Amino acid sequence: MTEQIGTRPEDPARAGKYSRVERERRFLLAEAPPVSAVTASRRITDRYLPGTRLRLRRIDYRDSGACEFKFTQKVPAARRGFVQGLITNTYLSAAEYDLLASLPALVMPAPHGGIHDRQGGGAGSARLSACTGLACR
Repeated sequence: MTEQIGTRPEDPARAGKYSRVERERRFLLAEAPPVSAVTASRRITDRYLPGTRLRLRRIDYRDSGACEFKFTQKVPAARRGFVQGLITNTYLSAAEYDLLASLPALVMPAPHGGIHDRQGGGAGSARLSACTGLACR
């Protein structure tokens, strides 16, 4: 295997040619939004490859039956704040996803719902997490 300098999971974030800054906002809601506010439904299954910064993601769109596949590298920021770090995404075919899905991984499925403020105040997605309650971003 070819060794590169600065690619260990514990190294701090540094800008790469294709990476983008990742900013994530989360809000703890007192209760789930009403069903009438959900405009899209999808199931996201994340597969985290152990000992790496890599994630394989499958998104199943329940309304249309379509699937989307992504291979992601997430490099955490050196310190806490609103910038989570750097993220690089590659979109995959189903065959590419199936090949990478054969690798050992920590699998985390989560239902997501698209939420749109019908008064024009904004949109986002929500996921139900057993650890944190309902988190939106």
